[in-house]
Amino acid sequence: MYKPFGMIPALPTPFREDNTIDFEGLEQNLNYVIEGGVQCVLISGSAGEYSLMNMEERKSLIKFVCEKAQGRVSIMAGTSCHRTEDTIELSRYAAESGVDYALVLPPYYMKTSKQGVYEYYKTVAERSNIGIVIYHYPEGTNVELSPEQIYELSQIDGVVGVKNTADQLHTCKLIELTKDNKNFSVLTGYEQLILPTLAVGGAGAVGLAMNLVPKEYVKLYDSFVSGNNLEEAIQLNQSLTQLIDLLEEELPPGAVKAGLDMIGLTGGKCRSPLEPASEELKTKVQEKLNELGYSAKEKSNIIEAPEGRFASKQTAFSEIPMIDIEALVDGSDPEGVARTIGKACEEVGFFYVKNHGVPQDLIDRMYQATKQFFELPAEVKERLHVANSGQTLRGYIPPYGENADPKNTRDLKEAFDYGAHTEEVSPFFGPNPMPEELPGFKEVCEEYHDAMMSLARKLVSAFAISLDLPADYFEQLQRQPITIERLLHYPSQKANAAANEIGIGAHSDYGFLTILSQDSVGGLQVRNKEGEWISAPPVEGSYIINIGDLVQAMTNGRYSSTVHRVVNTSGVARYSIPFFIDLDYDAVVETLPTCVDAENPATENTFTCGEYKYARFVDVYPHLQEPQKENEPVS
Repeated sequence: MYKPFGMIPALPTPFREDNTIDFEGLEQNLNYVIEGGVQCVLISGSAGEYSLMNMEERKSLIKFVCEKAQGRVSIMAGTSCHRTEDTIELSRYAAESGVDYALVLPPYYMKTSKQGVYEYYKTVAERSNIGIVIYHYPEGTNVELSPEQIYELSQIDGVVGVKNTADQLHTCKLIELTKDNKNFSVLTGYEQLILPTLAVGGAGAVGLAMNLVPKEYVKLYDSFVSGNNLEEAIQLNQSLTQLIDLLEEELPPGAVKAGLDMIGLTGGKCRSPLEPASEELKTKVQEKLNELGYSAKEKSNIIEAPEGRFASKQTAFSEIPMIDIEALVDGSDPEGVARTIGKACEEVGFFYVKNHGVPQDLIDRMYQATKQFFELPAEVKERLHVANSGQTLRGYIPPYGENADPKNTRDLKEAFDYGAHTEEVSPFFGPNPMPEELPGFKEVCEEYHDAMMSLARKLVSAFAISLDLPADYFEQLQRQPITIERLLHYPSQKANAAANEIGIGAHSDYGFLTILSQDSVGGLQVRNKEGEWISAPPVEGSYIINIGDLVQAMTNGRYSSTVHRVVNTSGVARYSIPFFIDLDYDAVVETLPTCVDAENPATENTFTCGEYKYARFVDVYPHLQEPQKENEPVS
């Protein structure tokens, strides 16, 4: 069995006003700390209010977190119960669900002798088939185990560690006693003592403040363990100690739950008899979080709408709808499909489509070509660098060569952009650089581009119908539209990847319409009105459609250009192929006549498609932010 180590946030359990578990909020919180780089998470612990939940609730909590974590992080679950048989039952359930470690308190209500404690842990370890972590918490249980007694427990087969919520002298002696046991680790339960514990050979810590600022704790841990920046580790420890002291001014977990709400996550209510944090303490916590640079916008990727977007009517959706568009493709009922699409555009801005008419064989060949391209040597791909195409903006984009949310993250992805071939060079138009090493690559890209254009025309006509416009309304604005067929490769990120690294950062699409094909790996997340990240998993035989900024502008905010991102921590590479269709470069973006009324007058701010799109490209492409020469678009 492995032993636990690193930074381990004790996840609070968010409860709704009706006292049920808020699983959506829990998933959001879980993803946040995983993306922060923590090595493990603790669920159903003291901060998780385990003692106020029944057995079925604790099992549902364990099952849910294991399913949503998807192997991205180790999991520790509190399994303590008053009855030994119940502790064993819950520990076994945790093991079967995928939990790595069971955190177990010594008997504390029906107290027993030193030998009784030993027999208790021995029995639980033998019958549970999971690594047992001793939870030593004398302040909460009034049961104190000496370092020597814990050393004896560490000799039990299957006991892999201790969460030692005791003073530093006790922890130091315990580390000294167990230092030769390679299958046992000592974790401190006091975040204030992380650095001293690591300094004497401890393995890490379990704590509350990690839920709010996981990246800072991971940075502290990495700085010390690597030995490269001890001064930074000391400064971080001092600063973070002030935060944890605040969180413990009143009985937890009220303050940490308030803090989660402050940064745009989900704290939820506390179950009785626990109480929420006082208003005075909330103010102190907010001030400290602001001092650390943590706000809803910056740290949970709940970002403000990009410049140029309009107020949205988007709802707090919890899933992406699936729409059968066969009647649109074959022309049997375009109006019926259009109405369904219009509803999805108003409420979500994203939807799946099935029965779209694109041959699966073509999709498979396009993915094969995509993988072959990204397997080419780096020097071959660099010859096709997008910077070499000038205003055409076609070719290869290496990792970090485009950053969709440059203020907060760097994009780990690499891409290849292809578009309709023209001999004349102008912004977004021109010849496509092609890899000579891949015969047939150009042909399959062209064939797929044609198929996407055909599908896009049908979808655009449905948009027009849904807005009470003639089906061919947008054709006058899309005689020679800007199009980009993009091949994408997302390497898998490790849990301890750089804090600001992501597959692709939070952003909305700049243009009119996106048709996305994604492989079976997943990782796409869409943000709803409440700031919650909703998974958009792969669905076989479907495309994902989303509208861009131009549509939201033209519909006066009626249709939503929705923020989304990609996080790939699957352990394998992810590939996807989005197709973007916009308007003509010089098409004027203005409010549609059917999207104006007395309460929603037409906007006076008009702009052209090409100017807006190029400006957004300058924001995200580092090579376009260099002194403008040949890359400057002509007017």
